[in-house]
Amino acid sequence: MRIRHHLLGFAFAVALPAANATVFSLDTTIGSGNDPIAASADFVWSGSTLEMRLTNDTAGISKTIQELTGITFILSGSPTLQASGVSGSAAGSVNCIGIGKGDSCAIDHTAVNPFGAPPDLDPPGASPTGWAALPSYALFTFGAGGGSWKPYGIVNDSVVGTGSNGNTSNPAHNPMLLGPVDFQFAFDPFAVAPTITGVEFYWGTGGEHRTGSRCTTEACVAARDSSVPEPQTLALLGLALFAMAAFRRKQRA
Repeated sequence: MRIRHHLLGFAFAVALPAANATVFSLDTTIGSGNDPIAASADFVWSGSTLEMRLTNDTAGISKTIQELTGITFILSGSPTLQASGVSGSAAGSVNCIGIGKGDSCAIDHTAVNPFGAPPDLDPPGASPTGWAALPSYALFTFGAGGGSWKPYGIVNDSVVGTGSNGNTSNPAHNPMLLGPVDFQFAFDPFAVAPTITGVEFYWGTGGEHRTGSRCTTEACVAARDSSVPEPQTLALLGLALFAMAAFRRKQRA
């Protein structure tokens, strides 16, 4: 009887994984106009691969400086990034060229590889170099436009046009990536998962950046915890339920 209780408890403990997300967020203003900006970076280790979801949470994006164009972070232990160890996927793309002031931009929900060569986009008047690692910056730094910070800045579906070639309608800044954007960084194997610090979000094309704060409240990991369980988790949960049913049948016998 006691052994069955232990097995049942173990099955549930394994089937219900603990939250392991590390979330950094930012909510402030930027530039001479004190324009609002907000962003979040959600990190999760999966073996020696670091998964990061980068989101531009700014409401009513209408200026170039409100485009999220890069991120930098520090990993303890200085793990080695594998050659061609960076990949990613954006939810879609946004084009504001020719869009009237305050009008919604054209959104394409076709997924985009921001690290493609070139990305699956064809911006007019811009070099299609996509996102890239920037070795001349502090590790690890990644930015849009191969370090030029344009095009492929990350926005959301609140982005609106400017009615001219300035700001979001500037052809050189289009198209933009529709966030959130998921990144994967593959490292050489290590014994202990590195800790993540020094997160900074880059904005616009001037290399301006703001430091993110690590979020420690339950709200920070709620989205990650409520995501669909992985197949292994579902299998273990099924095992736990089977053990419970068998135990109850034994009690009735």
